[in-house]
Amino acid sequence: MTRGELENKWKVYTECWKFFRDFSAPVDDDSFWEGLVKAKDELQAKIDCPLFRGVMLATVQEIERVWKAGKRKQKDEINKQTKGVVL
Repeated sequence: MTRGELENKWKVYTECWKFFRDFSAPVDDDSFWEGLVKAKDELQAKIDCPLFRGVMLATVQEIERVWKAGKRKQKDEINKQTKGVVL
């Protein structure tokens, strides 16, 4: 692998890390998800290669997994708080 190829791979991982850092606390808000898609599309326009697409896909899936886990935890907390409550 040449130095240039290695630098390109470093750029892919670095940019995907920055993307994850910026969106790693997902919220249930359309503007959050619209911003995520916009940022992903802008990065993909600059760095479009198979490695980027694969790493970015994994990054977005991880953000979604974190969001879903938070939603489950929130639902579980509500269930605990309302257990035994008669309306």
